[in-house]
Amino acid sequence: MKIFNYTFLMLFSISISATETQCELDFEYLNTGTNMTFVIQNSAISSISSLGDGLIGVFYYDNNEDLVCAGSAELTGIETAFPLMGNDQTTEDIDGLNDGQELFVLFETSQGDQYFLTPHPTQNFVGNDIYYVNEFDMDLFCSAEIYEYEDVYGCTDEDANNFNPEASTEDNTCIYFTFGCTDPHSCNYNSDANQEDESCFYPVEESSYDLNISPANWGGETFDFEDNHIVPIDESDDLGCHDYTFEFDGAFALIKRGDCQFSLKALNAQNAGASAVIIYNHNNGYESMNMGGGSYSDEIDIPVYSMSGYEGHLLASWIENDSPNYQAFIQSHNLHIIVESMDCEGNSLNNEDEISGCMENTACNYNDQASQEDDCYFAEVNYDCNGDCLLDENNDGICDEYQIPVGDCLPLDYNYLNTGSNMTFALANSSLISIGSLGEGYLGAFFTNNQEELVCAGSSYINGTETAFPIMGDDLTTDEIDGMDSQNLNLIFTALNGLQYQLNAIPNQVFVVNEIYYVTSFDFEMIQCEEILGCLDVLANNFNDLANIEDGSCTYNVFGCMDDLANNFNELANTEDGSCNYEVLGCMDDLANNFNESANTEDGSCTYDVLGCLDDLANNFNELANTEDGSCSYQDNICGCTNEGYIEYFTQGYLANCEDGSCQIPVQTNGLSISHFNFPLNTANNMTLGLDISSLYLPQGTTIGVFYDLNGDGLINNIPSINSANEVFFECVGLASVEDNFIAIAIWGDDVLTEELDGLPNGASEVLFAFLLPNESVVMFDLSPSMFSFSSNGLLALDTVNLEITVYGCTDSQYCNYNAYAEIDDGSCEGAFGCMDAMYSEFNADAYCHSADLCEDTWQEEMTDMISQYENILFENNTLLDSLNILAVLSVSLENDLLIANSIISNNQVQMAQMSTEIVMLNTSVNETNSLLEQMNDSIVSMTDDMMSIQDDLDSTSQLMIASQANEIFLNTIVDDMSNQMLVANETIIEMTLMVDDLNSVNNEVQNELSSYLLENTYLVEQMDSLEMMMENTILSDNNSSSSIQIDLLSGWNIIGYTLPNPQDAVASFESISEILSVAKDNIGQVYWPEFGYNGIGDLTPGLGYQVLVTETYEDFVFVNSEGLRINLIPLIPQWAIDMEVAIHPNDIRTLVRVVNQLGQEVVPEKEFKGTLLYYLFNDGSVEKRVK
Repeated sequence: MKIFNYTFLMLFSISISATETQCELDFEYLNTGTNMTFVIQNSAISSISSLGDGLIGVFYYDNNEDLVCAGSAELTGIETAFPLMGNDQTTEDIDGLNDGQELFVLFETSQGDQYFLTPHPTQNFVGNDIYYVNEFDMDLFCSAEIYEYEDVYGCTDEDANNFNPEASTEDNTCIYFTFGCTDPHSCNYNSDANQEDESCFYPVEESSYDLNISPANWGGETFDFEDNHIVPIDESDDLGCHDYTFEFDGAFALIKRGDCQFSLKALNAQNAGASAVIIYNHNNGYESMNMGGGSYSDEIDIPVYSMSGYEGHLLASWIENDSPNYQAFIQSHNLHIIVESMDCEGNSLNNEDEISGCMENTACNYNDQASQEDDCYFAEVNYDCNGDCLLDENNDGICDEYQIPVGDCLPLDYNYLNTGSNMTFALANSSLISIGSLGEGYLGAFFTNNQEELVCAGSSYINGTETAFPIMGDDLTTDEIDGMDSQNLNLIFTALNGLQYQLNAIPNQVFVVNEIYYVTSFDFEMIQCEEILGCLDVLANNFNDLANIEDGSCTYNVFGCMDDLANNFNELANTEDGSCNYEVLGCMDDLANNFNESANTEDGSCTYDVLGCLDDLANNFNELANTEDGSCSYQDNICGCTNEGYIEYFTQGYLANCEDGSCQIPVQTNGLSISHFNFPLNTANNMTLGLDISSLYLPQGTTIGVFYDLNGDGLINNIPSINSANEVFFECVGLASVEDNFIAIAIWGDDVLTEELDGLPNGASEVLFAFLLPNESVVMFDLSPSMFSFSSNGLLALDTVNLEITVYGCTDSQYCNYNAYAEIDDGSCEGAFGCMDAMYSEFNADAYCHSADLCEDTWQEEMTDMISQYENILFENNTLLDSLNILAVLSVSLENDLLIANSIISNNQVQMAQMSTEIVMLNTSVNETNSLLEQMNDSIVSMTDDMMSIQDDLDSTSQLMIASQANEIFLNTIVDDMSNQMLVANETIIEMTLMVDDLNSVNNEVQNELSSYLLENTYLVEQMDSLEMMMENTILSDNNSSSSIQIDLLSGWNIIGYTLPNPQDAVASFESISEILSVAKDNIGQVYWPEFGYNGIGDLTPGLGYQVLVTETYEDFVFVNSEGLRINLIPLIPQWAIDMEVAIHPNDIRTLVRVVNQLGQEVVPEKEFKGTLLYYLFNDGSVEKRVK
């Protein structure tokens, strides 16, 4: 085969050089209507992977002796198949491959080099067949580059005996050895052989030999043996000192002496079925030997003999090397051997007496009388020599192996007829995985013939390995339907357990002659042949893959740690899984500041000394340092702009400690304040912006924000809005903290599933960027030198920003889109303000834009106010009416009391009037008495009597006056009592009011207790739901924790889920694909950007999804548990960023900030070696690369 390859290459080389072409081949080919499918499997792809991607084609010579392609395809490292077109026999031209023709395979790389490929296994062209290629050999056929070198002539074939590794040009001097028997008198003489290999053998004439043997004085009784064979035993069988792995079947055991007792050798041979044992000496002497019985002689039942070393070695060598036909006899002390005659065919008959025939007893034409081997033929699998089924229980002509043995399932025959046209049905790995749960079996495509019977058009045995098979088309030259036409494929899979399934191939495709149908997946549905009860849940312990009806018998294990002392004790577990851990979390690095000698599990909390200057008044204050290293410097001459209200404060690249008058250009805010920096809505659609701000000075704690006028009112609002999904969003569409010289920020786009514009639309460019400083001041900037344009999943990395911006917009406050911060009117003013909400009484249908300030009262609010006023007036009137009614009742009562009091007063007044009259009369009497006393001075006794009488009258009068005064006091008491009753009534009203307030308080307390009960009940329900979810998650976690989930990453963007149950460092998680990983994003837009040494994600969170951008396809990626490993990143600047050109703004005041080397370390240029590559950083954000 190697000679043929060389000839073919020489033939091609002559052909191409004759036409003076340089690697020119046309890989296009013509569809001639007949083909063979050429399937290139993964192993074949791997064998030529060093050549990279390219074109592969199979070629033939046409009538003009030109190379023409019969079929081709592009190789990209993925399994593929393509048709090789056969010669159209209806034309005179050679336009394809003929049956039996060898395949000439050429491969052209992307660089234009061409290689001749030899496929394995070797197969010639056969129409409608499938050729599976497992491996390729390759030889350079044509180089795209022309090299000038001196020819070195010699043999260039590595298999030749005189191969010259220095030769560049073949001179046809190669010499090849052909080994074989060179003796013409031998049976196997090889006339082509030029090197003797000592394989000659010759006819044997009949002969006999006698060898001396001596019986041992132990073992079984000796007797004569006839017509037996001898089995030699030497070191390859441990000299017979151990049990044999084969049986002697009654033969004599010829055993070499050594390593163990004679009796043990005899015992082992006896146990393996030897009829007698002959032990020969280990030397080549002629003397006989005496054999002691040893430990096992009593167990020996067969005869044992000894033989000299010379005869023993000679006999063993003769049997092993010459393999003669012989008969062995033992007679007393003699071993007699008769050698039969043998011709070159290996038998003892003369040629004229030999019978030719098949000598294989399993063949259909076996001849038990044959003495000379001839051709044999055998029955097909599952058929006898007459073509009948070996097993056909129902006598339907379909072998039981190809027929469904279950219930009412379809009796299908998976054999099919080659009709001369077909479509190739190719099954990729993914399609086989999709039906892997069905097990192995037969898959066929069926059509309905003229008799309405299901007939197979193509089939294959499915065992999980990629395959392809032809599906035959209808032969249009016959009246019968004997294949497929342009119809959907009826695919039926019969598993080895007898179950049948209807399969639907994905993607869906109808039958097309000479097409290749690549199937990526299957849907399937069981054909119900019979009812099989059982558990259908694959997660259950007793899942029954044969069952098709659920019987409720499923049982489950809940695995987990059942030790309540362990950290991960699972109170729901009922089966111990050995997962208990008793870890003590902490820092395990003894070099760290917080080393914990008790910890046995690293938790990533280690902290280390960061040396630097800790004095924030020093010029070289290091805000990242935590340990003073005495490096602080306090020079007074680092001057610059010290006012944060000017852009030079930031662009000078350092914090100045003295003012030098360089502050010139004020910063812009565009009306933004801290209230505008709100967390943006996660719309599941974002773009990543990376900024290298190492040339700017920004205080620690600075925040960057991105803004867009979502409602088109000309302003950036800080008022929240709600979209149709009830999500709150702001006009801040990006937010991130500035923590390093490189920052990545997610800019969120519009959510297409909501009606409102709640993020940037694709192509949006009028975006505002701003820094929020720790003192809550705002600094606007725009991107430089690139113009920003939003692109979903886009990546934009820049190393400069522009702080000197001009704000354009409408400068007239009378218009709707007035921008109070615009510096230049851009002619965009339009529309008048008004209340445009029809719910307000101030509604203005002619307004252009809405102003909430012009909307004061809604119609509902006014109606509510009127109703409230009416209800207040009505309440006041009812209150007054109630008060009047109460006063009326009190008035009536008081009136009655006053009438009674007035009556009493009147009576008292009458009595007092009467008493006054009496007093007057008494006074008159006194006066008269006094006159009488004056007149009657002499009658003292009489006057004394009269005086006594008068005194009595005076006493009575005094009593009357006292009684009148008592009546007056009584009336005053009645009035006081009435006043006291009114006071008591007022107190009663107050007490009743307090009682009502107490009742309201009690009612409020009851309502509060009821609300508390409802909240507690809701909490218990939530706890039950949470507990159920924990149980479900535990079951799912236990089911999923036993195996890793493999993820196929395609070149470009991928959305994947983080599959590990514990958080883990993003850098360690993606370490296996770091070479092809461009960026990874989480669902809030934080990124891990390897090129810049930036990890904004931190740890990956279990259950969350991530967007991953890779530069090439990567199969079977898995997240590996790194056991707490964290990888610290060093900030980098990728080469493409280093190579970027920097735009210089004409208004910048450009001063040198510092000079750094390729490691980012600040250096003094004068102290660096010549030839060192240095980067000069200026305060305008520009960078110059120079060689010292």
